[in-house]
Amino acid sequence: MSRLTRDKLEEIISKDKPGYHIVEIGDSDVAEPESRDAPAPDAEALQLRYFGAPTGSSAPREAAAADQDKPEDEIVVLAPVDSGADPWQSGPGPKTVVVSGSEGRVIIEQG
Repeated sequence: MSRLTRDKLEEIISKDKPGYHIVEIGDSDVAEPESRDAPAPDAEALQLRYFGAPTGSSAPREAAAADQDKPEDEIVVLAPVDSGADPWQSGPGPKTVVVSGSEGRVIIEQG
């Protein structure tokens, strides 16, 4: 799945939440785990192991491939434009929103 660009996110925020700017985007500070266990088998190997040979068409795989092209939803932290130098300390607090990648609009808001 692709991610929305920062420019596209700023365009959506300026349209849906005027008076706010982006403070941070999603999981920018999420660290990768230091070590990993052995990799899990892929879905087709698990299906073969537990359900036997696949029957029918490959429509679910084709639908999953089509979903890979859609942009994923983004969690974005916003602050009012005129909130001062530190959006975490002065004025109204930050607001967290979820931007739909497929719809191109804010779909959830908190704060």
